[in-house]
Amino acid sequence: DITVIAAQAVGDLRRSVDEGFGVELGMRYQLDPSGLLSLRGSVGLINYGHESTRYCSAYGCRVNIDLATDNNILFVGIGPELGKQFGPIRPYLRATLGVGYFVTTSRLSGSDDWSGDSYATTTNYDDLVLQLRSGAGLSLRLSNGRTPVSLDVGTDYHHNGTATYLVEGDIIDRADGSIVLNPRRSDANLWTFRIGVSVGIPRG
Repeated sequence: DITVIAAQAVGDLRRSVDEGFGVELGMRYQLDPSGLLSLRGSVGLINYGHESTRYCSAYGCRVNIDLATDNNILFVGIGPELGKQFGPIRPYLRATLGVGYFVTTSRLSGSDDWSGDSYATTTNYDDLVLQLRSGAGLSLRLSNGRTPVSLDVGTDYHHNGTATYLVEGDIIDRADGSIVLNPRRSDANLWTFRIGVSVGIPRG
């Protein structure tokens, strides 16, 4: 399945971060024919901050470069899912154990480079934490057959515990070219709300 997600920070994290957006990819394997118990794995990315500044290049202002900084959370995990099919509708509960990776990176690219390729990237700050996720959702079958397609909506709580991270404005550029980092350490928990599409893979 592929899912678009919106994130809402809670607790201490909400004092520094309003919301975030991203994408999640997952796969579910049925452990019994009825699909009551499944094993699910997923990986996703949430962007909760972005800054961009335009500079003249070393060749002058006829050629500009963009300096972009992104604050992201990468997450990956695996765990059980309980669900029950009622006609085209399948409600479910799920839990996941994995890791959350808070990372802030900066990159340089050409201002009018439509390919979006960057030619220099630096990780400014990162932190890896144990993550517990729990959630619920509803799957609505849109088509049947050997590769059924379903619409999936739901919500998850990401318990990241205490993390150290940067937000917009926490990197200060000095006149001599050096930088000052002002990392924050606090609880870093959040809710995600998702909508996506799931495609069944036939056995054999």
